[in-house]
Amino acid sequence: MLYETKDKGKKTPTMNIIARGLLTMIASISLAGHFTAQAQSSAFSVGGTATGLASGKSLTLLNNGSNALTVSANGSFTFTNLQSSGTSYSVTVAIQPLGQICSVTNGTGTIVNASIGDISVTCTSTFTVSGSVTGLTAAGLVLKLNSTNLIVAIGASSFKFSTALTTGTAYAVTVGIQPVGQTCAISNGSGVIAGANVTNVGISCSTTFTVGGTITGLNASGLVIKLNGGTSKIVSVGSTTFKFSTALTTGTSFAVTVSSQPNGQVCLISNGSGTIGSANVTNVSIICNSTPVISGIPATTATTDSTYTFTPSATDANGDPLGFSIINKPVWSIFNTANGSLTGTPTTTGTYPNIGISVSDGISSAALPAFTISVIPGAGSVELTWTKPDQNIDGSALSDLIGYSIYFGTDASNLDSSIGILGANTTTATISGLGSGTTYYFAIASIIASGEESDPSPEVSAIVN
Repeated sequence: MLYETKDKGKKTPTMNIIARGLLTMIASISLAGHFTAQAQSSAFSVGGTATGLASGKSLTLLNNGSNALTVSANGSFTFTNLQSSGTSYSVTVAIQPLGQICSVTNGTGTIVNASIGDISVTCTSTFTVSGSVTGLTAAGLVLKLNSTNLIVAIGASSFKFSTALTTGTAYAVTVGIQPVGQTCAISNGSGVIAGANVTNVGISCSTTFTVGGTITGLNASGLVIKLNGGTSKIVSVGSTTFKFSTALTTGTSFAVTVSSQPNGQVCLISNGSGTIGSANVTNVSIICNSTPVISGIPATTATTDSTYTFTPSATDANGDPLGFSIINKPVWSIFNTANGSLTGTPTTTGTYPNIGISVSDGISSAALPAFTISVIPGAGSVELTWTKPDQNIDGSALSDLIGYSIYFGTDASNLDSSIGILGANTTTATISGLGSGTTYYFAIASIIASGEESDPSPEVSAIVN
């Protein structure tokens, strides 16, 4: 039902309904605008500042591996994609500017209700290392810049490492692998990058030659040879040739020497030194000889007036003629240089120390251990006789005699040998095994049944025949 207005200033019921509907619509519009503002404030940007980028250069950045952004000038930058609060970001350099290296700081983190604007991209100029190559006529040359490798082609006249270095960085160019049959030397190979490309490194390659030769007679292990006192080579048993792996350039002196001889052999070198020309050295000769073997155990005692003889046994694996020699030969002996025999008849006693007998094949020698010969008196005997005692010192009858003790020696004051004689009625004894031509002294004592001995008799002497 509609009501009409009765009084001025009062609204009919119809107008109230329309007014309430309008207010409701206005409130809805305002509320919709409020929700739109909240949605926009929940998405945030990621950016920062670039510095050091050279004029005309550009770099490409990525955020979380995507959303590529090209930066062509120093100053602020911002990725186009927005991120909501609570998500992480990671800014990296995808493409470096030519001739520069750019690094990122503050490049990672998590968005927390605000845009990110403190990422810093700093660019620094880089420089290359290069130079010239001369004389490279073989394959295989590998250069190194610090830890970076570069293969250089045959006939190349220049090189340049792709790795770029920043100012203040130390650099060192070295040969990682020499080309086949050549040796390359480096000049101006190290220094510090100083704001410009390095272009003056020089690589000079020369043809090299090896040193080798022949080996004869090597039948034992242990041979080690050296080239110029440095490079060593172990030579296997039975080898007939050798070649050092180290190569030398034309005009270089060489010398081959034996560092260690093989077991039981001596190796000699001929044509072992000279100067490298324009070809490999192949005429060095190593001849190995087996050391003779000598054996035998000489007697170390000889007796006067008796013949002494000793002949050693000797062999040579190469079948070479052998000769013998001696040192400290006893004056009474004769030495045979053909077979090494030592013979003679000493006439006096004495000691002859440090006798040495050795054998040689003209190249190497071997010797017996030194020995000493002691000459002692030859064997002889003395016959003693005495009178049987019949009373004691006190004059009483000697009734319990059972035998005698005979004392003897070469010193009257020291009769250091003795023998016992049983039988009270025995009055003779022969002492044998005495040195011929030597004076001996003798004394005799009586022995009674209790085992007691009388005082020895006065000494008597005799020269043994």
